[in-house]
Amino acid sequence: MIGKELLDLDILSENTYNMDETGIMLSMLKSITVLVGKEEMKAHRGTGVKRTLITAIECVSADGRSLDPLIIWPASTHRSSWTTHPTPGWHYAHSASGYTDSAISLYWIKQVFNPLTKDRAGKRPRILIQRWLWYP
Repeated sequence: MIGKELLDLDILSENTYNMDETGIMLSMLKSITVLVGKEEMKAHRGTGVKRTLITAIECVSADGRSLDPLIIWPASTHRSSWTTHPTPGWHYAHSASGYTDSAISLYWIKQVFNPLTKDRAGKRPRILIQRWLWYP
């Protein structure tokens, strides 16, 4: 189905985007915060380690241009302490689970994807491909 759409000559590679969500483990080791991938979690396991799973929504065009990420924290309200270093352009959201929901997805489309891709596309169509994972 995607192949047929990608053959459309009106859709340029710079207007073809792949969006993906990934879980990121934050670990508090004494007074240091460590950002680790799944493969590295074993190295940071141990007693007394506080772990928080956050979600990052990332998007890149077929010609290699990346959009600003959206970081989703597992919380009921926004906390100013979530970032201690400047992250210009990054967007933040929160949900009880730390995962994307329909409100966050709509926010991402309206506040990140559309503003960062609309002018570049001009009147040409854009295509957004999301990788869906299904676990039986």
